Amino acid sequence: MDLSRDYQNGAFIPGSDALPALWAQKAAAFRASLGARARLDLAYGPAERNRFDLFLPETPPHGLMVFIHGGYWLATHKDLWSHLAAGAIARGWACAMPSYTLAPQARITQITAEVDAAVTAACAEIAGPVVVTGHSAGGHLAARMGNDRRDDSNGKGHNELAPACEERRRDSEAGCWPPHGDVGPRCRQLK
Repeated sequence: MDLSRDYQNGAFIPGSDALPALWAQKAAAFRASLGARARLDLAYGPAERNRFDLFLPETPPHGLMVFIHGGYWLATHKDLWSHLAAGAIARGWACAMPSYTLAPQARITQITAEVDAAVTAACAEIAGPVVVTGHSAGGHLAARMGNDRRDDSNGKGHNELAPACEERRRDSEAGCWPPHGDVGPRCRQLK
């Protein structure tokens, strides 16, 4: 079993090597199409990647959607995903897209704190309800925004993914993954 290979989905999709360039092109065109409604590289912290883009609808926003990029916590950038804000702004929502320091330069607790700071900074710009979502690792980080103890390392592996693949492998061997039906004894210990 080669877990690194197992998580490299692109290796199994013909032509996937061309997708990042296509996404970058679509994202750049989207940013350019918005003109002044694309507020780019707003700082939310001191680190180089502590920046977010804010995309505004044509009318006063109904609220804010924050989209957190994926990339297995160690790749990509907000600039690759800008075009995914189109749906939100077409429906009258502002959309913030932050970048964050990538692993291994940052651990999950630091990345989580940076995303929290980005959400806070974006909320200072836009009134109304907030929806936080993301793709892949960004989805994980979005879920952490709903945890009021997201910065509290409890020592049980819930705050660090070191490495996530190893944990998933152990869960699988213990009968915990994929999650369905009765959970195994190891899963009960983790909860």
